[in-house]
This record gives sequence, C-alpha cells and structure tokens, in this order.
Amino acid sequence: MDRKVNYGNYTAFIIILSVVIFPVEPSLADSPLTELPRSLKIDGYKLIRVNPGSFTMGAPNMPPRAEPFEGLREVKMDKVFYLGETEVSQSLWERYMKINPSRFQSPSLPVEGVTWKDAMNFCSHLNKIKDTLNIPEGMIFRLPSEAEWEYAARAGSKSTFFFGEDAKPLTNYAWISDNSEGSSKPI
Repeated sequence: MDRKVNYGNYTAFIIILSVVIFPVEPSLADSPLTELPRSLKIDGYKLIRVNPGSFTMGAPNMPPRAEPFEGLREVKMDKVFYLGETEVSQSLWERYMKINPSRFQSPSLPVEGVTWKDAMNFCSHLNKIKDTLNIPEGMIFRLPSEAEWEYAARAGSKSTFFFGEDAKPLTNYAWISDNSEGSSKPI
C-alpha cells in the first residue's frame, strides 16, 4: 500500500482524531471473531476490526523517571475493537459538529486542532445516533486508549515501528514534519 497515513505535523502540535468502536456488552466482547465483520462503514468512514492479542508496549532504554510510564511492558488486549482506518475527515466531522477547528480547511483533510473535549463530544454525538448507523448492537464510539492505538499501529510486529526498528523510512508511511511541508495532507 503506497498511501501514507497522516500523523500530523509534530512541530505544530496538530492533534488528529481517530475513533474506536468498543463492545460494552460482555457477550459481544466474547463473540467468536467469525460473527463480527472484518470492517464497518459508518457514514463512509471505514473502521477495521482489531483482534485480541498481546504486545510489548512502550520504548526501550527510557530514563529512570520515565520508565514506569513509557518503558517496556506487556499488555494484553482481550476484547475485539474497531479502529478508524484513517483519521476523521473534516467532511465527516462537519456532518456532526458545529465548529471545524482545523487550521488547514478542506473536506478531504483530517480534522485537526481538536481538544479532548471536542473529540469526546464527537463520540457522544455518534453514540446518540448509533441506532441509525450500521454497527453491531452493544458497541459504543469512544476514543482509543494509548494501548489500543499502539497495538493497532504496530500491526502485529515486534519492532518499534511496524516496518522495523529504523525510523528513517517513516516518511514512506506517514506525513510528519520532515515531509508534510507544514500542512495536513488529504486522507
């Protein structure tokens, strides 16, 4: 896949939103994977099923003060969840939210510059109308946890990045300050 994922312009501290659908009913969380679809489409937004598993989270060789928070630790994901294949586009955001806070405006760009509260309100709105959307019963919209996001981003790899340990090829997979020319890129 030669499409890059927008991770934002780190030097501008742009926050980009992705949404997760998570089972709240124990029976759904324990359903056989064959009963749950591999992906879902919500108003044109594709969410991909992330299966249970475990991984080593964090970064090696952290300073002692950071070690308890950012150091290596084993994490087990024991429930299925769905994560957005891409960031939430401004087009999707504007369908449900009154204000688009994005610095770089275009329907095809990811929404950025959102606060945690804005993101939670977006999820809350989707949860209010979830009966009209095509999601499995008993699931809710919410933001992914740090562990869920890292587990999905690593894509089953044992390395720091899903493509290996060396960060040099990162610009082949993501828009960052080194290659984004200071702006968001279309999804």
